[in-house]
Amino acid sequence: MKISHLIGSALVASSVAALSVVASPLTANAANFNFQNIIGGDTGGDSVVSQFSFSVTDNGAGKTLWKFKNAATPTSSSASVIAQIYFEWAKPVYALSVAQLNSGNVGTVNFSTFFNAPNALPQKNSINDLAIGATNPAPAKGVNLGETLGVIFNSASANDIETAINNGDLTVGIHVTGIAAYSGKSDSYITVPPTTKPVPVPGLLLGVMAAGVFGGKRLLKNKKQVA
Repeated sequence: MKISHLIGSALVASSVAALSVVASPLTANAANFNFQNIIGGDTGGDSVVSQFSFSVTDNGAGKTLWKFKNAATPTSSSASVIAQIYFEWAKPVYALSVAQLNSGNVGTVNFSTFFNAPNALPQKNSINDLAIGATNPAPAKGVNLGETLGVIFNSASANDIETAINNGDLTVGIHVTGIAAYSGKSDSYITVPPTTKPVPVPGLLLGVMAAGVFGGKRLLKNKKQVA
């Protein structure tokens, strides 16, 4: 086999491997998010914030599927209800519009875009671009312990949504009511950008391709030495 073919094969193999690394998060994996309590707000619900989370996956045709969960664990769960969910975006490209509510719900959950609630997230009035909430009776139709709400949004891709949340360009907030560990009171939680941001994928792509080129050059050098 000619050395030029060996170099070409190395480059193709490295490129394919790199592209498979880039593509997998966009097609198979869900982006998962947790909440934090609001600084300067109520603190009574701090002990249960870890039981609330959501995931975002691509749903095709320019849509994403969001799953909001109120996890039930043997040791730390507290009876509570996710009653309303609020969204705020910094750029129009991250704007959300509801395509379908109550998609694959678990439990007696039922949400609507029309509900009797404040116009913005309690304790964080800036989060008010979009809101959805449990239909009446709210405690029964909200996301109770062990339940899940599914919402399909017209939006950017799941990968872009993940980037927006991690950069602080998209904020999601939840208003939780009836927290047993907080004497039945309510509290609010929001997404917060991580202190350490993930390494951009393009850098990984360039690194893998560079490795292929380097390997090809070594093959060429060895070929000359043998000759």
